[in-house]
Amino acid sequence: MDTHFFLPTYDLPSSFPFLPVCLQWTRDWWEVNTGGSHLCLYFDGSCLKTAGGPQVGAAVAAFIWVQNCWQFAGALSTKLEKAKTAYQAEIAASILATKFAFDLLKLIGTNHDTALTEVQFCYDSLTAGKQTEGAWQAVSSPEAGHLLRSLHKCIQQRFGSQVHYKHVKAHSGEPGNELVDTLAHQAALGSPLHDLEDWLQQMTAKTFVSYAEWFWFFFRSDVRWDQTDLLLPAAPAPFPESVMQQFEDAQLHIFALQETRLKRQYGILIGLARHRPIGHLYKNGVVQKVFFAQDDVAVVVADPRFLILRNDFVGLPAEWVYDTWKSWVSTSIDVGPTKEDHRDDLTSLFDAWQTERSPWKSQVRAVAKKHQMQEELENCRAQLVISDQPEFAMDKGALLGDALSDATQQWFCRYFPSGPSEAAKQELIDTWIQILCIDFGENNPLWDNWLAFVFLAWGDHWLPDIIAGFVDGEAEQIVDELYADFATELPRYQVLSRVAFLESSLRHCVETPPAPHRPVQIERPGLKHPKTNSRVRQPIEREPEELDAWIDCAAKASAAIRANAQRLPDFQNL
Repeated sequence: MDTHFFLPTYDLPSSFPFLPVCLQWTRDWWEVNTGGSHLCLYFDGSCLKTAGGPQVGAAVAAFIWVQNCWQFAGALSTKLEKAKTAYQAEIAASILATKFAFDLLKLIGTNHDTALTEVQFCYDSLTAGKQTEGAWQAVSSPEAGHLLRSLHKCIQQRFGSQVHYKHVKAHSGEPGNELVDTLAHQAALGSPLHDLEDWLQQMTAKTFVSYAEWFWFFFRSDVRWDQTDLLLPAAPAPFPESVMQQFEDAQLHIFALQETRLKRQYGILIGLARHRPIGHLYKNGVVQKVFFAQDDVAVVVADPRFLILRNDFVGLPAEWVYDTWKSWVSTSIDVGPTKEDHRDDLTSLFDAWQTERSPWKSQVRAVAKKHQMQEELENCRAQLVISDQPEFAMDKGALLGDALSDATQQWFCRYFPSGPSEAAKQELIDTWIQILCIDFGENNPLWDNWLAFVFLAWGDHWLPDIIAGFVDGEAEQIVDELYADFATELPRYQVLSRVAFLESSLRHCVETPPAPHRPVQIERPGLKHPKTNSRVRQPIEREPEELDAWIDCAAKASAAIRANAQRLPDFQNL
């Protein structure tokens, strides 16, 4: 994957029916040596119904934010001869977009030592977009889903970029979406900019997808290549050096470190530097230094080979500073007419303290932002709680899903293959509203949250299979777009999107070692070496007479078994 590189097209064909606003977006071309701070990619697929069968195409366009303006970073498009549905076109476009983003980030990192900080993918197909994001399961195409998650993880691990996803309403005049829509449409008609179908076939092969799950490992900071040799992290240092280095990293000063083995007694002497302050407190108008106290450190676990201490301060300076400052503000603003003055004084004091200790400034701000996101996340989750629902909600929800499925299939049979008008499209949405709000909702506004939950669950689990059974690329795309437009207007969907963003952001607040996005299945256990006390069977030496008798007895037993295979021989009479 790292040796392959896309060559995008900048000079788009003038014969394509682009919107004028789309052409304006492609006038300023991005150059590698100009750098950039943000990357935005649009991807889309197209499936056209013709007399010769479905014609499918996929396209991607990239834009980079440079010097306070967006610059066009090229486009890709390909015809998909083997694809038959709009879903396959959208998934292929998402794979191309993710790999194209990897290539562009690699260019930035090669020329400027740093990659872009933010990457955003824009899509109009809710099904393909959510599966690309990892929010929905890729049931119809599991290999493509696993490959997309592997590429996503490689981007995060190698470049440290934050990846975001945004749904764009189809055919709404959004220039980037209209651009890739035209490119995908022309590719389906037989005018692609590239021929990438063979590459897509290789990338989505089952063997390659299984290998791709661990590509991220090669981009760890402690792993590097020496020509053809892979250099892995060094082995841990011997016990004393390793322990002392860990204590040094934790800012603990060691006076002595010794093990004794006299009558199973072990001793470790550790000294903590208590003459240097670890922080400052503002109390009664005076700044006081904070030191280690005797009860600040306690032994948690002691063992012949290690010692674990609990320290209330070390390792959490930013959390402690933020919580202390927040408590000052919250307890000091309700003091009558001078509350604003107190708030200003405390804020000024905190800013001055940050200036004095500038290395902690960004860390404290990060902790403050983390606390704000945690509070917002709790509020969003509270909004998702279904406080009121009808009696026998599970059974009623299943019936509601069946009604939505039947209505969607009847609508398809009514308007295809000729295709629906704009009024017919609105008819499907009105039918969904009729089922949700009147037939099953009984015009009860207290059930809105429950109805939205059922509708989104139906769209997540059942709608992809329903539209895949249409065997009509245009119908799949139309129904998918109608569902996306309707679902994104639901307050519950908007809260869910915000929850997903906050959870992803909070995961990036804590630096943790990367892990595979799904566990590796080990087919067979490794061979075990025999222990020193294992019983080993050795041949028994026999006397010549005994050996002849034993061979004769074995021959008779074999003959008896061949004569009557259903019974064991009577060894007593042999």
